[in-house]
Amino acid sequence: MSFPLVSIGEFCLTGSGGTPSRKIPEYFDGNIPWVKSGDLRENIVTHVTEFISDEAVKKSSAKIVKEGAILLAMYGATVGRMAILGIEAATNQAVCNIVPDESKAFSKYVYYALLDKVPEFLSNAVGGAQPNISQGIIRETKIPLPPLPEQQRIAAILDKGVTESDAWSNIR
Repeated sequence: MSFPLVSIGEFCLTGSGGTPSRKIPEYFDGNIPWVKSGDLRENIVTHVTEFISDEAVKKSSAKIVKEGAILLAMYGATVGRMAILGIEAATNQAVCNIVPDESKAFSKYVYYALLDKVPEFLSNAVGGAQPNISQGIIRETKIPLPPLPEQQRIAAILDKGVTESDAWSNIR
């Protein structure tokens, strides 16, 4: 069964954060989790290595991202790493946050669909020693978009550990 291919930008909001000035130590003396691409080690991010303050968010390009957002590393050695945000947190500029429109897409399905695209992202990364992908590339990426109940069914199968190639063979 095949489903229409839809660009991520058609049903998701994307964004990235920023790094507060390291010259102002108070910015890193807060309680807001701050996700860097190196923190994308598990499927779900619940722990981070640094925290920032409310002031850091107000006076930098760091933005709070809601729990459930999909995170995708865009730069350097971690490019292509992905996770789902298990806590509300801010991110740095190397992390793209992807928030699906819940009326059109199930976040966990979109996560798995994008995870399937990582080899494509890596082959399209530009730059020498520090390969990069852009939010534009992410927004233009097309994935199959079945109806919501089917997305939830596919995500549940993938959650059980069925290989991605087996699950995707039914919808490509």
